[in-house]
Amino acid sequence: MSTRGATPIRSLAKDRKFPVKAALEYWISGVAKDGTHAVCQTGTGRTLAMSSRGVLFEADRKLRAGLEVTLSIAWPASLSESVGFKLQVSGVIERADRKFAALTMTRYEFRTRSLSAIAQENRAMAVTAGQGG
Repeated sequence: MSTRGATPIRSLAKDRKFPVKAALEYWISGVAKDGTHAVCQTGTGRTLAMSSRGVLFEADRKLRAGLEVTLSIAWPASLSESVGFKLQVSGVIERADRKFAALTMTRYEFRTRSLSAIAQENRAMAVTAGQGG
């Protein structure tokens, strides 16, 4: 794959971006003391925009460029009322500013996820909201 001399940051910046807003969880990978790969930190956030090569997202804390990260994005489409999708993306943070980060993808995969727990939470919130006065 040739980037024709462009850095990953420039490649990400030139791609057409789509304003996908979705909840996400992330895992930051690192090397443990014994030399194996390990999850060093986890957190939550939301996507702001996506392209074919990257994801711009807001995290629950400040992240830094160079981190290897896996995102699990709650995809807005679903198969049924009880089964939805999540997009799992692995990559490296190329740019970071405050709680915002731009990740260049190295791998992605769609997976299924249960919507029943989410539906139960939404129903509980609706009942609670209806009881408030």
